[in-house]
Amino acid sequence: MTDITLAKGGFADLLLVADTHVTVRSPIPSAPGSTLQGLVGGDAALPFLLKVRSCKKEPEGTFVIDGRA
Repeated sequence: MTDITLAKGGFADLLLVADTHVTVRSPIPSAPGSTLQGLVGGDAALPFLLKVRSCKKEPEGTFVIDGRA
């Protein structure tokens, strides 16, 4: 299920949300210290901002990005 439309293009899936800790799977990498931006939701989309703590490439070529909302 795609949950986030990324500002850089493409879509990311929410994997974990716990308080302000968020983990997503993305086709696009995002460097630690950067802010991943996008929109969450369909018709009533809300801004999504994630301060990236780590970005790890998976064997299938996607990236697991961990950070703080």
